[in-house]
Amino acid sequence: MSFQGIKRKWKYLSILYGTTIFVNLLFFVVIFPYLTNLNRVKPAKVKEIASLSSIILKVNIPCSGHAPLITQELKKIEGVLDVKFTIPNLFDVKYDPSKTSKEKLLSLEVFNTYKAMVINETTSELQKEKILSQIYSAIEKAKAEGKYKCCIEPSCTMCYFGNWIFEEGTCKCGEMIEKGEFDKVCPECKKGIQERKCRSLNGTCKLF
Repeated sequence: MSFQGIKRKWKYLSILYGTTIFVNLLFFVVIFPYLTNLNRVKPAKVKEIASLSSIILKVNIPCSGHAPLITQELKKIEGVLDVKFTIPNLFDVKYDPSKTSKEKLLSLEVFNTYKAMVINETTSELQKEKILSQIYSAIEKAKAEGKYKCCIEPSCTMCYFGNWIFEEGTCKCGEMIEKGEFDKVCPECKKGIQERKCRSLNGTCKLF
């Protein structure tokens, strides 16, 4: 179309392109997210909240039209009870930690194509109680073995409930300090290692 033609039909073209943009926005901002969350489990049908863990994944999808695919794949995992999608690319997953785990969720084949990153996670109350029980048992064992004071009188449980979790029961704070990644080191370990009192400079400390 020539410039003169555009000038003559500018109202028609404005309506045409404006409508196209509006319809696309409607689909990607309203309809796709609505359809993705349409079959969510109602709260009354979900197990007791105290027994559930949750994780929020940020998935590198090109648009919200891919959200149903991610939701469908997550729901195939036994133990996943609810998935809520929030634009542009966040998925709040509630799951039973006795049946599945964060590692299993992240190992989905679909995440080889659309990379997923954990931006938040919450441990279930029952799981916390179980871990605390293991920690207290480990502390009693550490006392009997005469280990360094930070193993016997820990002032926190950050290794288990903070951002310092690596493997269950394994501390790698020494390794993180060597790499200079101090944001991944719990304050208690940092103090012990810097004072050269901790026996786990190479990240071999195991509470249980």
